[in-house]
Amino acid sequence: MRAESSLNEARSQPLPAGQGLMPQDLLGCTVGHLQRDQELSADGVRIYRKTVNAHERHHVETAPSGRGVLLGISLRDGHRRRILHEHHASCHDFGKGSIYVRDFCDRYRADMQSGFDFVLLEDLPLGPGARHG
Repeated sequence: MRAESSLNEARSQPLPAGQGLMPQDLLGCTVGHLQRDQELSADGVRIYRKTVNAHERHHVETAPSGRGVLLGISLRDGHRRRILHEHHASCHDFGKGSIYVRDFCDRYRADMQSGFDFVLLEDLPLGPGARHG
């Protein structure tokens, strides 16, 4: 399910004060919110398992980069996030087995409105002369 709203509406409910100052991981998640934070890298792919059980809102943000693409697979029902685009926001509901794709070349900003449990696959860009096994 996807619903569009204006960016002004997305900003109408501010996040808790000081949240932007908390340490973040490589995917923009606030480290203190993660109940599970696992990572494995091999042959140009990085695999993550990220779980947040809390139902308080929190913010995820990453700057544009050349890191490649992220594929996320939801492992449980009931996750909702509002993705903030330049001129609008879109709400997304994730059920068990839902998939999303995020290109790191784009700035990513989202308000997580519920807990989540995702397995994420990042296709890492290869250096000069390197190739996937």
